[in-house]
Amino acid sequence: MSSTPSASEVLLSKLQSQVPQYVLGCLPVIAVIGEIPTTGLWSKLQWIFRCLGCPFTGLFYICCVQNDQTAMCSYYLNTEYFAGADKIPFRPFGQHAMRLNPTNSQLRCFSECFSEASVLERLSSLVSAYYILVGMAIGIYKIFAKLECTDWPYVPITLLWTIPVIYKRVVYGRLVFKDVTLEINKLPEDERIIQVVHLSSYERIQKRVLVAITAFLSMVVPWSAVFRAYYTPPKGFFCRSKFLSCFCTIWTFNSFLALILHLRGEVSLKGDRIVHVWFCFYGVVVAMFLLSFCLLSYERYWWVKIFGRDCNNSDWCLN
Repeated sequence: MSSTPSASEVLLSKLQSQVPQYVLGCLPVIAVIGEIPTTGLWSKLQWIFRCLGCPFTGLFYICCVQNDQTAMCSYYLNTEYFAGADKIPFRPFGQHAMRLNPTNSQLRCFSECFSEASVLERLSSLVSAYYILVGMAIGIYKIFAKLECTDWPYVPITLLWTIPVIYKRVVYGRLVFKDVTLEINKLPEDERIIQVVHLSSYERIQKRVLVAITAFLSMVVPWSAVFRAYYTPPKGFFCRSKFLSCFCTIWTFNSFLALILHLRGEVSLKGDRIVHVWFCFYGVVVAMFLLSFCLLSYERYWWVKIFGRDCNNSDWCLN
């Protein structure tokens, strides 16, 4: 007489199953957005989790930092490395952007920290773009087409906000691979300070528009996945929209918090230690949500177990 497998046995069985391709396809863009030129694996993992827990952090570097070696390298420096006619209270980027005027020795230092991404690094980002865009197209198609209730990958479309990251990596392919602070500290003490000057009013408006676009991408765009999941037949489809709304809420709140902190002014890359730990913690939470979403896609009845009988709308499906 065969016995019904327990929940733990089912879970272990699913963990040993082949990882869906769309999950592996999304890993490159997560790695790209969480890149940071610091030493030590732990420091790099922290930044990956921070960017995963707060999209505004990763998108700010992509959207608001000029695509040249001076700006891309200087972004990783704290306030004490900048000086001008007036005191520089905040890092000169985004809302508080200023024009950077590095010396020749500083430019040589930046060139040693700066490199072009390899062909493999660029193409791996295109894999993520493929799954994100195809997932979005399938989602839109299933909203308007009368189809059976088959599962489809929701995970890639939750990362729609990473498209600018993929675009910048593939088209420009520039990256900082050395710790800029360590390298610039090798210069004589009187050559470590980067001179800055104020931007014109038109340039300041441009920078503020980019900050607004970054805020929109990080706080609003993720919710498009929730709406697509909700309106995909049958409406609500085993409460996937509820599950997606959990980490979309995290992304929106944390990105809003990061925006406020940026507008107030930042003196260091990571900012306040408590806020940094907060973002990293929720990055781990989001990673667990995404992993759980992959497991839930295997067994529909788990949705009912977790979210209640309101999610048991399987009788709405077509036969």
